[in-house]
Amino acid sequence: MREWLCKSTNCLHARALLKALESLVLRYKEPTLYALLQRHPVLDNSSTPATSEKQVLYATKTQKKRGIFAGLCAGLWCAVSVRPRVGKKSAKKGHVMRAACTSLSCHEYWQCKHAKAVNDWCEEPRHAAELASGVGSPALVQDADVLLSQPLGWRQRPPLADGARVAAQAEADARFLDETRWRGARNLLPCQGEIDACARYDRIADQATDGGIPRLEGILYEATCFKCGAGYQAASTKYSGGILHTLRGRVSVSMHQWECACGMVVFFDGAQHGLFASTTQTVLTRTLVDVVSEMVFSGHSTLSSASSVLCFPLEVTKALPAGRNSLSWQTITAVIHRYSRTLIVPTSLFRCGRCYSSPLRPCKVVVQDGQVISVIKNQSEPLFKVTTDLSTTRMDVDMGCCLPSAAARSAVRKRTKAAAFDEPVRLTKEEYKALLSLRMAGLLAPEDQTAGSVCSHPAIVRWACGALFFSFFHVSAIVRRPGVGADGGDNGGSEADVDEPAINGAATVEQLRAAVAARRGTIVYECRAVDAAVDGSDDAATTRERWGVVRHFFHTFLAEPVVGAFAGLDRPAIKDLAQQLILFPTTSEWLSAATAVESVAIVWPFLRLVGKAEEADPLLLRAIGEMLLFSDGVDTLWETKWRFLTSPASLAFEADWKTTFVDRYNQWAALQPSAVMPSPLLSTSRFSTKRAVAQALETRTGHVFPD
Repeated sequence: MREWLCKSTNCLHARALLKALESLVLRYKEPTLYALLQRHPVLDNSSTPATSEKQVLYATKTQKKRGIFAGLCAGLWCAVSVRPRVGKKSAKKGHVMRAACTSLSCHEYWQCKHAKAVNDWCEEPRHAAELASGVGSPALVQDADVLLSQPLGWRQRPPLADGARVAAQAEADARFLDETRWRGARNLLPCQGEIDACARYDRIADQATDGGIPRLEGILYEATCFKCGAGYQAASTKYSGGILHTLRGRVSVSMHQWECACGMVVFFDGAQHGLFASTTQTVLTRTLVDVVSEMVFSGHSTLSSASSVLCFPLEVTKALPAGRNSLSWQTITAVIHRYSRTLIVPTSLFRCGRCYSSPLRPCKVVVQDGQVISVIKNQSEPLFKVTTDLSTTRMDVDMGCCLPSAAARSAVRKRTKAAAFDEPVRLTKEEYKALLSLRMAGLLAPEDQTAGSVCSHPAIVRWACGALFFSFFHVSAIVRRPGVGADGGDNGGSEADVDEPAINGAATVEQLRAAVAARRGTIVYECRAVDAAVDGSDDAATTRERWGVVRHFFHTFLAEPVVGAFAGLDRPAIKDLAQQLILFPTTSEWLSAATAVESVAIVWPFLRLVGKAEEADPLLLRAIGEMLLFSDGVDTLWETKWRFLTSPASLAFEADWKTTFVDRYNQWAALQPSAVMPSPLLSTSRFSTKRAVAQALETRTGHVFPD
C-alpha cells in the first residue's frame, strides 16, 4: 500500500534499510542518497523495470540458523525467510522447512512467486552437498550451519531416545484427561521457602556424572489426606519410581501412595515440598514450571508452538530427556494445564487493560479478563449456564448486503469459490435470472452525485454491484443437445439417450414432455471470466494472484453481509475516500485519501489493481466508492432497524446495563440460579477456600466479571 502511494513506512525494517543506505553513501563517497540511487539504480526498487527475470541472493541467517534471502520476481525485490511449516494431512509428520515471503501484497506467502523462487534455489546447494559425499555444508552458502528450504514430503527422523520404554512412558504421561485425583492448592507466586527448596533440588541435579542421574535420598509422600485431613498411614502403601525435573537437570526419586481410612488413595502432589507431581512418575520443581509457564504466555504464539520453542533449552539443560520433540511438547502442555488448576489467582489481580502495568499485577501470566485457566486449556469441555439469554430479534440479512438478492449472492459465492479463475461455473435457473437482472441494472446510467450532498441510494448501489461484477465476469445460456459433445461434435448416439414412448400409446403426459425436452436439448447456465479483464502476465502465478484479489473483494462485498466490515477503523476517512472515488474520475485526485483503507487488505489491493493507471475507468472507480459508502453507513442502518424491531425487554436491558458497576452486578448475580459445581478436587487452607470455589465456578461456567 505504501509502495503504491509512494510513501515511506516507519517500521523498524524501513528505518534499518534507510540506515544501511546512508552507510553506503559514506562508503562510496556520494554527496546525497539521491546521487547514490542515480549511480546504482539497482538499489532503487521503484525504478527497477518490470521483468520476468528471477534472482535469489542469500543474505543472512536468524538466531535459529534459518536462512534469509532476497528474491527478485517481476521487477519486485522481497525478503524471504525460511520457516517451519506443518503438513496439511497430519501434524505428526513433523515440521518441514519452507520459504515464506514477507511481502504484504503476496496473500499466499507459502505459494507466491518469491517463495517458489527461493525453494527452487535451495535445491541447488542441497544437490551440491549430496554430490560432495552426503551431509555437509551447502557449497553455495557461506554459512555452513544455515537451515535451507526442504522439499515437500521430506520427513525428518530424529534419533530415538533411551528406548521404547521411555517413549511409551512419555506418551502415556503426555495424554491429558480431566483430573480424577485430589491435589494441593498453590499460591500464584512462590514464597521464599519454596524457592530455597527448589534450589536444593537444583544442587542435587548438578551432582550428575556423565550419562548418570543422581538419586534423591528418602521417599516422597503426602503427610495428610486431601479429603478428610487425616494423618499419614503406613499401611496399604504402593511405591513407585519417578524422575524429578529441575532447572539444572534430572533427579531420580521414590514416591508412594497410601490409602486413607476414608477410602481415598492419596497420591503424592508436592505442594508442601515446592514440587508438582504431574503423574505418578513425573515430578517437576515449582521454579521450573513457573519459568516454563511464564515463557509460554509471554510469547505471542499458541501453547503448542511456545512449548516447541521451549524443548531445545530444556533438553540442553537436561531438564527433559533428548527424544522425540512431539512427546516433549505434549508433556509440557499437560504439565502446565494440570499445574494451572492448582493455582489460586487472587481477585485483586483482575484488572482492565489500562492497569496491566500496575505493581499489583506482577505476573504476566494473568491475562486481562482473568481467565488464566481457560487460556491453557487443551481440551474443550461443556460449560454450565448460569444466566439467561435475551430474546433474539429476527432481521432480514438482505438489508445488510450490497447485493440484496439471495440468488445473486449465491451465484457470486459459486464464482468466487471456483478452483480456477478461468473455468466456467454452473448456475441454477434462479441464479441466472438474478444475474441477468443485475446486468440490466449495471447497464443503466447512474444519477450524478454533487459535492456536499453525496449519499447512498439503493438503486445506485445495485448499479455499482452490476457494473463491478460484469466488468470481470459474464453469464451465458448454452443449449446442449443429446448426442452432441461439448465441442459440437457428434458422438453417434443422438437418439440413444431419449426414452421413446410406448408403441401402444400408453405413455403418460409427463413422459411425452420429457421426451420432447430431451430432443430439444438441455439449457446449461454458466458464468465465465471476461478475457483480458485483468492485466495478464507471462508468469502464471502473477495472473492467478491478481484474480485472487478480485475474488476476495467480490466475496466480501457482494456475496456476504457487510455489517461491521469497517468496525474499529477511521470511519470519517473511509467516507471521505468513498466520496472522492465517486466525485473525481482520475486516480491522482483520490489517491492521497487511500490511506484510510491501508489496514484493510481486501480493499486496497483491489483499488491498486483497478486504479493504478491514470486512464482507469471512472465508472468502475465510482462503483467501488458507492460500495464503500454503503458499507460505511450500513451499521447505523442495521442498528436503527434493530431498535424498530426489537422487544421492549431488550431495550430496557440495554438501558439498564449501558453504564454499571461491580456492586450492581454482584446484586444481580446473587438473584440468578447458580450452576451445581462438582467437587473441585483441590485441597485448600481456610484462607483460600472461598477463592478456590469461585475459581472453580469460573472454570466450569466461563463467566468472569473482574473486580
